[in-house]
Amino acid sequence: MVAGHPNRGRKSGAVLYGVGGDPKRGPVALDEKLLGHLVGRSDSKTSSKLSAPVKAAISALAGASFATREDFYDAYCAVRGDAVDPLERHNEISSIYRLLPLSTMEMWPKKADDYRVARPAAPERDLRAFENLPKDIGRKAQLKKVSNVDSIDLLEAKRQFTLHQLYQDEMLGRNGTGVPSADFKPKVDAQRRDQLVASTPKFQRLPPHTTDKVGNCNTGASSLLQRAVDTYTEKNNLPPEKVTAASIFGIGSSHRLAIWDPLDGSSSNKSSKDR
Repeated sequence: MVAGHPNRGRKSGAVLYGVGGDPKRGPVALDEKLLGHLVGRSDSKTSSKLSAPVKAAISALAGASFATREDFYDAYCAVRGDAVDPLERHNEISSIYRLLPLSTMEMWPKKADDYRVARPAAPERDLRAFENLPKDIGRKAQLKKVSNVDSIDLLEAKRQFTLHQLYQDEMLGRNGTGVPSADFKPKVDAQRRDQLVASTPKFQRLPPHTTDKVGNCNTGASSLLQRAVDTYTEKNNLPPEKVTAASIFGIGSSHRLAIWDPLDGSSSNKSSKDR
């Protein structure tokens, strides 16, 4: 979802509003299923991706659960020992991160790359496509204009989601890199950290999305837009309206994530049945 004037290049002032899974933020639970995926059998596809020492270190942590990637990073390094080069350990952990299930990723606002990047990530590609529409855009996507919402309402909705992320990062002692830092230390005990993690929506690509704690990118964008539209309709005394940020055929677009307010500890999500 992009706010701005299409096909006007960088002068469009376009701003990306999206929510997706963050591979650097999320818990790591080394249960039997994940261990089977990471360590696997000698004839499994995963076996060729991780070396024997890496598998041994993972196996030594079997059954452990970590609230953050950073917690896992520290535990893994402790098992591997100081004899291993720090850069080598970091590369090993990066390889493990890439193999973690998508369902472990927390859902947070997407960020566009620097416009000068030659090979941008998906959010930046979406923004560039909006600013300079491809000639064959009609074959690949359909532009949908959304009314009953102001840019300021979208900005406030994104800020609310980002506020949750910043609060979560501060409490859990992380900076979004998946790498521990001396400047970021947890400020709550283990029980509270687990509660915070449980309250955060996670990525789930396909239905059924049975709770407001799971969803995909269509769900995230629609939830962000819904919050903005709710604000707009309320301040203009308009009837409530259920909206989607994707085609009606977009999987997950009719579902909603809970956007939690850390200032009062409540969720802003309203049941879809109420709309």
